[in-house]
Amino acid sequence: MIIQDRDIRLAIFDLDGTLIDSTTLWDEIDVRFFAKRGMEVPPNYGKRIAHMGLKNGAVWTKQTFLPNESADDILQEWKDACRHAYEEELPLKLGAINALQALKDRGVSLAVATANAREFYEPCLKRLGIYDYFEHILDVNAVDSGKDSSKIYDLLSGRFGLSAENVLVLEDTFGPMATALSAGYLVAGVYDDKSSFHPEDYAGKCSFFVPSWEDFIAKLG
Repeated sequence: MIIQDRDIRLAIFDLDGTLIDSTTLWDEIDVRFFAKRGMEVPPNYGKRIAHMGLKNGAVWTKQTFLPNESADDILQEWKDACRHAYEEELPLKLGAINALQALKDRGVSLAVATANAREFYEPCLKRLGIYDYFEHILDVNAVDSGKDSSKIYDLLSGRFGLSAENVLVLEDTFGPMATALSAGYLVAGVYDDKSSFHPEDYAGKCSFFVPSWEDFIAKLG
């Protein structure tokens, strides 16, 4: 499939905020977590830890804001707060399954690169009926590297025997977009109306902007 003069053979999807409508959940968890400690959420906190994965995010939160707490306890608190939502409640973003099917119909392989934990995303993807769309799923906890490194994208591409030139990365946050873009990937900046980003903010941060999955499908032709 040709997009922007590239022969795209693999699409690597982020999950939270890209395929799964979960941004608001994590914002609420952050607010409750810091309020419990008599604090407000630090500026840009959610964006800062979004690419780290839960374990590394808990370590960073302890070191930066809560030196007297245990990273394991922070991690467990987050897990307890979000488990039910992933297992029972969180929906797909509108049109997401149609986008996955459109890519498969055009012969593009699908994979996932996520900062979430397997114990949450696996039951969620199975409940939502999209787990089997993906040939490979990797999370930053398994590769021991956040999305401030291209390692997770490179490992997935390697599993398909592809270079960055033939891979499309789809992300909703700017840090991972910049990581993938600088590593030579074609990058789709997926709009999330639950985030604080505005459509104009994506200019220069990705290869092209995806205002909705319907628009993305139309772009495929």
